[in-house]
Amino acid sequence: MIQETYNNPFVTKADFDSLKKTTEDGFLVADEKFSKIDRRFNEIDQKFDYMTEAMMGNFDRVYERFDKIDDRFDKLDTGFNEVKNDLSLIKKHLVSINQHLGIKDATISA
Repeated sequence: MIQETYNNPFVTKADFDSLKKTTEDGFLVADEKFSKIDRRFNEIDQKFDYMTEAMMGNFDRVYERFDKIDDRFDKLDTGFNEVKNDLSLIKKHLVSINQHLGIKDATISA
């Protein structure tokens, strides 16, 4: 804090008051500039908050699409496995039919 009383033999009272006033004015100017800077940072923070919310919303939609794609892939994979199992059963039945027909042909030929 600036000294309120004058007590220096090397500086006159008027000079002291002038320096005191200049210093106080300088601090007021600096305080005003810091306030402006603070407002600018607040504006920038608000812009970043808006951008962050927008980006997160976009990411949410992208992840929803990935979830849908993953669900569709799982359904396709399940369907392919069912088809694979069905083909396997069909092959087994064809083998048994061929064996049965082979036995009948052998019986008829004999």
